[in-house]
Amino acid sequence: MRKIMLATLAVAIASTGITSAASARKVRPVVAAVATKVVPIFRAADTDSSKTLNKTEFSAAGGNTDNFGLIDANNNGELGFFELLRAALARFMAGRG
Repeated sequence: MRKIMLATLAVAIASTGITSAASARKVRPVVAAVATKVVPIFRAADTDSSKTLNKTEFSAAGGNTDNFGLIDANNNGELGFFELLRAALARFMAGRG
């Protein structure tokens, strides 16, 4: 589980565009906090255990389907964990600015 969380942090930090190590150290706790909240939501919403959320699962979990296409970065009609994490981080960071 620790390896998965570290990989999650690395990908999430990379997706924020942070390039310096000092900036990455500052943002790491934020990414960890957001990921900690996203994991149980994602698991509960993934009712078919596909490791992705389709539009129906996303909507049933309280997601706004108008935003589904914006979050679906690879346009495959499903949201993977990292897509949802990136959206949650963007929302969190927008609220801080």
